[in-house]
Amino acid sequence: MAQHLGQRPGRAYVRSVNQGNETVPTVSIAGQALTNPGTRQVLAEVRARAPHRLPPDDGAPKRSWLSWRRRTPA
Repeated sequence: MAQHLGQRPGRAYVRSVNQGNETVPTVSIAGQALTNPGTRQVLAEVRARAPHRLPPDDGAPKRSWLSWRRRTPA
C-alpha cells in the first residue's frame, strides 16, 4: 500500500499501526505493517508473504542499488 501522509486514509492507517505516531516509512505487506524497515527486512517479508509480487528471476546477476557503498577509496 503506497500512500502519502498528506492523504487522510494514509495518515489514519499509519497512526493505527504505530500507536498514534505518524512514523514514516511505514510499509504494509500482505497485511503485515513494518515501521521504518530496512531493505533486507522488506525483501524477507515480501518473499514470505507475497512472493508473487517479486520480479521473475531470469538468472542474470543483479546489480545492487547500493553499489556506492562498495566502492573503495582510490
